[in-house]
Amino acid sequence: RLSMSDAMSVEALPYIIRRIRRSAPNIDLVITTSGPQEACQRLAEDKIDLAIGVFPHIDKDLISGELYRDTLICIADKRNRRLKNGRLDLKSYLESPYVTVGPTRDTGIQLDEILNSMGIVRRIVAAVPHYLSVPSLIRGTDLVAHTRRRLLSVFRTTTDLVVFAVPIPMKVPDLEFIQIWHRRYDGDPGHRWLRDLVSVSVRSNTKSSRAP
Repeated sequence: RLSMSDAMSVEALPYIIRRIRRSAPNIDLVITTSGPQEACQRLAEDKIDLAIGVFPHIDKDLISGELYRDTLICIADKRNRRLKNGRLDLKSYLESPYVTVGPTRDTGIQLDEILNSMGIVRRIVAAVPHYLSVPSLIRGTDLVAHTRRRLLSVFRTTTDLVVFAVPIPMKVPDLEFIQIWHRRYDGDPGHRWLRDLVSVSVRSNTKSSRAP
């Protein structure tokens, strides 16, 4: 019983499934989607065995293990008239209509909270539940959005989009993707096997995606 976001089900789950089919084909998986807070609650209630994603805060009864890190980036249609040398400066960024990902169902990546803490206000014209829809919403429009660099690589074509750093006067921290589980299963051999399999599956894909 695994919990992960829709984006993670595209980005990481295929590698987990392939390794299970090779090493333990009699294992059955049930995949569900939860936001960070809900996933922690479901672990506490023993409704899931493992949750994967970005979790800003986890309860003291939960244990975590890092899987990989990713970078938050901005994307825009390459024909966007506000672009200069393939990027937006801060002024153009703030003037652009924006697509954002709502906090309810995704992985806890809240650039909006960082910007709000800095007093930076943008016009958000669409708030969507997950990152998978973002590139298709940007194409052919003047909209700007943020996504994850690694996630963008799973789309078949992004040649009509430009990618650039978030143009704010501070470094946006890397995103730490982790798996979390309840302390009651920390020493369980079967659970340890599952955690190790997830870790090896996701990390091997991370290394191959960075290869030239």
